[in-house]
Amino acid sequence: MADFGVLSEGWLKTLPWGPWDCEPPKLVAHYRLDGDATDSADDHDGVLHGTPTWVSGKNAAVGSGAIQLHSGDYISIADDSVFDITGSITISVWIRTNTTVGTASIFSKGGSAWKLFVDDDGYLNFSCTGLDFHSQITGHTLVADNNWHHVAGVYDQDIGEISLYVDGSKDAAISASGQMNVNDGDVWIGGNAETMDQWFNGFIDNVRLYNYALTSQQIFSRMTWHVDTVHGHDTYNGQGKGRAFQTIQKAIDMASDGDEILVWPGVYSEAVIFMGKAVTVRSVADAAIIEAPGDFAVNFFFGEQESSILQNFIIANSEIGIFVESSRPTIRNVTVVNNDFGLEAYTGSKPVIRDSIFWNNKYKDVYNDTYAPQITYSCLERFVQGEGNISTDPLFAAAVNGDYHLQSEMGRFVADGQPENSGEGGGYWAFDNQTSPCIDAADPGLNPMGEPMPNGARVNMGAHGATAQASRSPWPLKSDVNHDGIVNIDDLMILTEKWLYNQGN
Repeated sequence: MADFGVLSEGWLKTLPWGPWDCEPPKLVAHYRLDGDATDSADDHDGVLHGTPTWVSGKNAAVGSGAIQLHSGDYISIADDSVFDITGSITISVWIRTNTTVGTASIFSKGGSAWKLFVDDDGYLNFSCTGLDFHSQITGHTLVADNNWHHVAGVYDQDIGEISLYVDGSKDAAISASGQMNVNDGDVWIGGNAETMDQWFNGFIDNVRLYNYALTSQQIFSRMTWHVDTVHGHDTYNGQGKGRAFQTIQKAIDMASDGDEILVWPGVYSEAVIFMGKAVTVRSVADAAIIEAPGDFAVNFFFGEQESSILQNFIIANSEIGIFVESSRPTIRNVTVVNNDFGLEAYTGSKPVIRDSIFWNNKYKDVYNDTYAPQITYSCLERFVQGEGNISTDPLFAAAVNGDYHLQSEMGRFVADGQPENSGEGGGYWAFDNQTSPCIDAADPGLNPMGEPMPNGARVNMGAHGATAQASRSPWPLKSDVNHDGIVNIDDLMILTEKWLYNQGN
């Protein structure tokens, strides 16, 4: 899982690094805290003090674990010149606490150099001792609320600013310049080596230290949230499939612009509202179903633009499948079926729709009150003009049972839970006596390699297009009998066996 502020290798531009003994821009240290205090970026391993508790699974923020600290518990890292950062710096860490008694140091090199901490009011602070104008900043978002938060402190020497980030959003910024002080003290996680009563009570996970300033985009554009209606719960943190939220809306509420929300298979009975956020919401594994009987299933009415993306869903059994007002979202590879209205767009909306199927919607497939719908490479029961559009029965596998995979003579995926699947486990491939016209009919410019072979070198329309569950295509190489993409002796052997069998019968 990718999380906030992680440029783990490489540097995007060439900079003068200063004196010969100055450290180049890099990730200085990274403590995953997945059951130990090793440094995965270098060899600056930490030493545990007190009686901290390792937690795992759903109790962690990211990865497989986190550490729970109580008063007097901390991790010490021996002093080293790499920690003597005088210029730009970024500290990135996950925290969870509800304690607001005194200063709680998260990650520090004493109080005379740099320190990220929570104050006694429950707000994030970043101290960079030695800077001119301002050397400390206080945030505006309460973080001591017993929820996981990703927090970051940044000093950007080039632009002269100290800033704080909470859950991917810039929380505060203040002008600063000059160089930070250095000292000979150890680095501590969960305390302050120079002030022994600044203990952090709570959970800490995935601590990173950079000797350069991450940009806003680098900090907030790398978050992935997981949703699983079967095994998830909205009290979890959404970080990984094992800690997934139960509802899509919870993930959207937690997400920031640039985030991705991965939705695992299942039926999501909820009305989803994008809240104006530039996020990608897409199904993973087999396509998930969103339904809101008597309501609008997916909603864009906060001015969403093309960077608000809905992808690889079946949207069914609702009054309106997709509702758009004053917005221009991107909708691709969706199957919109069995609704009263497929998609309704109002007040100058211009949704961008492609590679989708609209079928068996009671009154309308697509309606736009102002502009002609911008739909391409899609299958619509009520034809809409647009490049690559068709109006032909998509040949669903078993729509009456909610199976909207496309029929294929070359193979169609049958998921667990379908009546056709009699306990195979993990799904299997069935073969039909006809092939859907929506196979190999999406935008020809898309990369088809996400689909199983044979895939005809083109993506399918509908919710399963561009995924591993896409229906297979008629194979273009007739001599490739075993469909492995190569014509060789193996194919000849199969043909020989068939010929011998036919001769014997």
